Amino acid sequence: MKHGQLLMILDDPQHWLYRAKQMRRLAEDTREPKTRRMLLSIAEGYDKRAKRAQERSEPTTMIAAKVLVGTRG
Repeated sequence: MKHGQLLMILDDPQHWLYRAKQMRRLAEDTREPKTRRMLLSIAEGYDKRAKRAQERSEPTTMIAAKVLVGTRG
């Protein structure tokens, strides 16, 4: 994989959401509670990466607006 391709994947929210979905499927299929918790934790991490990738793709003005709205509340 080339550097540019890797950056595209890292910035693709759908990639991380897909990975999270895969981890949740594995968690559903496992019987070991500790393993299930670990897989679900990994899925949550992928969800966070997806959110950050989405935020990076938004125009700066939208991110600034979200910050301002969030601080009023």
